[in-house]
Amino acid sequence: MSAFRALMAQREARAALAVWTLVPTVFLFFALTLAVDPTAHLDRIRLGVTSLDQGVVTPEGQVAIGPRLVEALHAQLGAEVVPYPTEGDLREAVLARDVAGAIVVPAGMTQDLQAGRPVEVRLIRSDANDVFTNALTTNLATQLASNINTALPAMLRGGSPAPTLVSVGVESVAATTDFRFVTVPATILLPVWMASVAFGALLARAGDRARQTAGVAPTGLAEMAYALLGAAVAAAAVTSSIAAFTWRWDIDLAGLFGFLWLGLTAIALLVLGTIRVVGFELGVLLGVAASFVQQPVSGATFPSSFAPDAVRWAEPVAPLRYIVEGLRNLLIGGSTTSDMAAALAALAAAGALLVVVGIMRLWLASGRRSAPAAASA
Repeated sequence: MSAFRALMAQREARAALAVWTLVPTVFLFFALTLAVDPTAHLDRIRLGVTSLDQGVVTPEGQVAIGPRLVEALHAQLGAEVVPYPTEGDLREAVLARDVAGAIVVPAGMTQDLQAGRPVEVRLIRSDANDVFTNALTTNLATQLASNINTALPAMLRGGSPAPTLVSVGVESVAATTDFRFVTVPATILLPVWMASVAFGALLARAGDRARQTAGVAPTGLAEMAYALLGAAVAAAAVTSSIAAFTWRWDIDLAGLFGFLWLGLTAIALLVLGTIRVVGFELGVLLGVAASFVQQPVSGATFPSSFAPDAVRWAEPVAPLRYIVEGLRNLLIGGSTTSDMAAALAALAAAGALLVVVGIMRLWLASGRRSAPAAASA
């Protein structure tokens, strides 16, 4: 027992027990309090529609399938249906992820159905979305024709078309033949952030020691330079790992490296700057907490609009949100890469500003400590 008491008297032993109990508790707290039921937020899904059908004039009045189809979609799915004037606008909206998917009602649809001729409605989708949105649009593609055919007798006057008159053709504006690319953003999310927090913490500790001989300002600048270098090394490692582990060397390696370097630089500077401004312990704690706050707004597994209201404020300032979308653009397809890069550059600048403020705080603190020493001498 004396050996056990001697062991428990050591700070490391008590810390080991605390970590073992607190870490699962913290993970469970955020996982359960920020849990999202995607099916309860379908009203936040946006579906684009372009109706080229002008309808027909019958003795009973004007008949047009397009507007009625839009109303039926909204009623059945609960999603927000957004009209677009042209197919080109619709495709751009899907590529930019302004809408989860899009439906094109062909010209002459009402007339063809009245005459008993088959009609193909087109669904435009993208593989470069979150897991839930991809599943939703895939499911929509399989059920849309059945739903339309079921609703047609009530939409048309003077006829009851055969159930198989309407079919659905699927067009992917961003498609991948490698299913692993769809999972990469969600898989890399937590490891990248936690590794970046550890990098920032270790760099801050190294800077604390170097500052004693090199000075506050030079060490602060050296820390920023080392963060840029470290981000480049980590970006090269992640890029080469994706290519090597999937054996897909045809991806945009240079673009992927550059984007990851920018994103990792932003994270490293934000973490380092926070540590320098608020102190080591609180800075690391905030860095760890930020990972939980960012996950719901990152768009990795479900749309960021589904995130609980308590954390939705974090979406504009969450680096992982932009990294996830940028990776999807580069690995699968999308039109928002430049916007994501610009956002990360702005966050990197904010991180650099935090580091500068932290350097000034340390410089002022060192000046206050040296003043009494000089007076006593």
